[in-house]
Amino acid sequence: MDDSPATAHGDIPDTTRGGVPADAQGSTTRARAGLRALAEQLRGDRDAVDDARARALFATTANLLTALDDAFADVEDHLAAPDSAHGRLRLVPQPSDHHAP
Repeated sequence: MDDSPATAHGDIPDTTRGGVPADAQGSTTRARAGLRALAEQLRGDRDAVDDARARALFATTANLLTALDDAFADVEDHLAAPDSAHGRLRLVPQPSDHHAP
């Protein structure tokens, strides 16, 4: 694993194979499949639970997983874009990105 400062801050290194980072595309694809599978499972199990708070927890968690899936889809779109002029994709803001009011 790369311990460079850029990677520690959530940047995806610009080591590309055909414009797509070598391991990022496969990782996002696998992550999205897992997120969708778990969201579907939670939605399916929601109705089998009698407790209203548990049903709400299942539904909320499924919605959050769906939002994460959407975020991963955005990353895949960025990685697949033929225009790599954007450089690195910043996933986590660095401390220097926070501006005092």
